[in-house]
Amino acid sequence: MRKLKSPGLPRMAILFVVAVAFVFPLVWILFSSFKTDLEIGKFPPVLFPAQWKLTNYSIVWELMDFGAAFRNSLFVSTVGTAFNVLLAALAGYALCKGNVWGARIFLPLIVGTLVVPPASMILPNFFIISKIGLYDSLWGLILPFAVSSFGIFFMRNYLEGVSNELIEAARIDFSSPLSYRSPSPPSHRFRSSPSSTIGMRSRCPWCC
Repeated sequence: MRKLKSPGLPRMAILFVVAVAFVFPLVWILFSSFKTDLEIGKFPPVLFPAQWKLTNYSIVWELMDFGAAFRNSLFVSTVGTAFNVLLAALAGYALCKGNVWGARIFLPLIVGTLVVPPASMILPNFFIISKIGLYDSLWGLILPFAVSSFGIFFMRNYLEGVSNELIEAARIDFSSPLSYRSPSPPSHRFRSSPSSTIGMRSRCPWCC
């Protein structure tokens, strides 16, 4: 077994300089948020504020109503992710293990939607949401992304690794496809795939 070579001092120095170049602006902004307007415009500039104040945060919180924005974001992310993972798991199982008629036709169509740029769906989604009366509502943000073609494709490929014998054994133990219970073998197989889908969906709900 080969030993890992040390990257060397010059390479480490270069990486350190690059890391500082990326991190320093963020640190500067963070410290500046505690400064007064005079300190921010002071020359020569100083990194640390003379007095640490939370005035800027209180002003922004009152003017921008961040409380409502945070609640809305939390609701949209939580409910949208729950719908996305649930529907992706059900559709993926149906296409993979459900013996659904036309699965070989539906799967290429679902995968084909991945090549469609998300930006091209903004206007169609807007018109549909407006027609059904959900314009300017949180559900108008949730429903267009409640189903993810990538999530369905991901769950379907993952569930292909579940042995049919394990599913038959679960059915013998009176488990239906909707009620696989721990510690039945298929339920353990389900755990990491929804976790990955949840992480992907909650980070970027409009990307898939």
